[in-house]
Amino acid sequence: MRNHIRHDICDNIFDDNSENNKKRREKRAKELGIGDRLLVHVGFDIDAIKVGDTELTFSQIEKFLERSQDIFNQHTQELVRDGRLSIV
Repeated sequence: MRNHIRHDICDNIFDDNSENNKKRREKRAKELGIGDRLLVHVGFDIDAIKVGDTELTFSQIEKFLERSQDIFNQHTQELVRDGRLSIV
């Protein structure tokens, strides 16, 4: 979702009308379920963000961040234990 918005903004700023760019843009929009006539279709709700037909809830984001933190902590502890990282 973030990549689509970022890429779409860059596409519009640099105004790349090449066939390759058009195909990339159409593929991103199709994957997210954005209508053919829209450049970006973003909706914000109290507990979610929706791009096209793709919805991302804040609870999904929280779970992702928690999982990422657990993985990061696990690897950090492993590096410290192996003497490859020092926490000051």
